[in-house]
Amino acid sequence: METDPELRDLEGSLRNLSPAIGRFDRDATLFEAGRASVGRRRFAPALAMVFALVATGEAVLLVNGPRERLVERIVVVERPAEVVAPPSVEPPPSPRNRPATTVYERRLHDLVLHGLDGLPKPPPPANGLRPPARMESSALLRAELDAMFNPGGPT
Repeated sequence: METDPELRDLEGSLRNLSPAIGRFDRDATLFEAGRASVGRRRFAPALAMVFALVATGEAVLLVNGPRERLVERIVVVERPAEVVAPPSVEPPPSPRNRPATTVYERRLHDLVLHGLDGLPKPPPPANGLRPPARMESSALLRAELDAMFNPGGPT
């Protein structure tokens, strides 16, 4: 494959070139960039100094400040002051003061006065059956699990 003689000359001259040592110092540039980013901030240190002085002053005042003195005096009263009773005013009728008129209000009143014992006994069932006997919770759970897992039919 033939190449152009001009390209061969250019290739030779480029081959003879060597890179020049630059004057760029990366570390110095980054250091200067860091210094320039900080700037001249004097507000924050001055504010911190003011708060430190205020805290120190308050601590000194707290330790060495004036103490409250307890002054005891005996005061002799010749006669007690007259107490004037306010005129008696009958309160207006309110829902709490009126008698219970509905069944609900009477039951609520009995419940507040007597607790759960104030409630009436439940009526017997209408179909003549007696209510089921109370079982303990563990026995009830066992009976429900038996009924669920052993339906009793053919398998």
